[in-house]
Amino acid sequence: MPQDDCLVAGIKQVPPAHILEVSRDAMSVTRYWQIDRAAIGTRRCSPADAAREMRRLVDEAVKCRLPQKGEAGAHLSGGLDSSAIAVLAARELRDRGRRLYAYSFLDRQRNDVTLEDESEFVQSILQQEDDIDWTPIRPPGGPPPSRAPIDIDNLTSLRAEAPENQVCARAEAQGVDVILSGWGGDEGATFNGRGAFAELFRRGRWRSLAREVSALKRERGWSVADILYREVASYLVPQSIVGLVRRVAGKTANATLVYQRAMSVDVRRYAAHTAEGLNPAADGCETRWRLMTSPSIALRAEIWAQTGARHGVAYAFPLLDRRVVEFSLSLPSDLFVRDGFRRRPFRDAMTGVLPPRVRLRHNKNIPFPSNMLLLTERTNALLARLDAYERQARVRRLIDVGYLRHLIESLPSEDAVRGQLVESDRPAAAAPIGAVASLLALASYLDQHGDDDPGPAPGDDDTAATVTAAVARP
Repeated sequence: MPQDDCLVAGIKQVPPAHILEVSRDAMSVTRYWQIDRAAIGTRRCSPADAAREMRRLVDEAVKCRLPQKGEAGAHLSGGLDSSAIAVLAARELRDRGRRLYAYSFLDRQRNDVTLEDESEFVQSILQQEDDIDWTPIRPPGGPPPSRAPIDIDNLTSLRAEAPENQVCARAEAQGVDVILSGWGGDEGATFNGRGAFAELFRRGRWRSLAREVSALKRERGWSVADILYREVASYLVPQSIVGLVRRVAGKTANATLVYQRAMSVDVRRYAAHTAEGLNPAADGCETRWRLMTSPSIALRAEIWAQTGARHGVAYAFPLLDRRVVEFSLSLPSDLFVRDGFRRRPFRDAMTGVLPPRVRLRHNKNIPFPSNMLLLTERTNALLARLDAYERQARVRRLIDVGYLRHLIESLPSEDAVRGQLVESDRPAAAAPIGAVASLLALASYLDQHGDDDPGPAPGDDDTAATVTAAVARP
């Protein structure tokens, strides 16, 4: 599919960082901004200076995205990015005599197990900023029906009960015009330092590497061998070998890898080139470039724009402000992993903004852990649904239905999942269960919007968009 095509016949989309100018006589498309790849990691400044400038730029990015009139909302997940955006927005609106509306994805609690979601961290923010008008957003009470409507342009649910649809409906009822989101922070301002230790190793900065390994061991309790494998070796050896080592060690692949394994052979062959250049590199600067230029940022922003448009709500992303992005990318990689903490410049910048229990936390709980139990409780129903999908030619061409059936049949028992949820905030079952949920959603999309005509092979224009989205974004 040509880069400027979209899914509406006869309509072209404006490329990223371009502006469209139309006059009576002509039309022109001009690029107005481009990331300077050569400048990534070249800034020289102290950690304190980096934190001060980060705070200033993020503050400005939030202020300029708040509407002069009307109401404003924000995601409030309990993590670093959205919590910081929400607090800064709430304080600015308070100075203007207004209040912020915030929306948090929190789980439905059950009687048979205590589910650890983000409630305690969200409550820390609400106790600190007690004038925020807050709405918890709960997941649907069960898996979607087999024919639950899915948007034809993107693989997103049109059910009113879908969490982001709930957010937009609530925002519309409250008169909110703009919702601020922390999306895009992981790729820049709150980059977690992937590849930074390997970069120190490759550049011969042994003293710095030893200091940070020691700090990480002290702060997280990890062994030196584990740190060197996670942060150095896994970046320096081919990903195929890393995958083999993980399998031999009995470690579960992440949801994305499981999801991609369930694609048909033709699809994986076609989409292999889309994964090139997207894996973390043995260099923090190169990893940031790959993340910031990946299609996932624009795709998620486009999905939220479509969702919000149905309710007259716009989304804004302060951490994707050009000034914030350029500054974040300019910082050297070792500033992001310092003294046992990742995302260090942003953590330091938000001193006095975020409560310490939010600002200094290391992990984030998986969203809606109850969904894991809901799926394992309905294995037979999922297999029956798969029987129906298997009769669809388009489903069979894009998904390895046999492997998906194996995944469903191999899901852990309800008791095993309950035990994992009690023992860990990152249960091993999350990967296969998440992959199954995403694959069934894709099958449902194809069932609704595909057809039984085998059609052209993957890679032709009419299937390229669906295939790329399916493999790149579970």
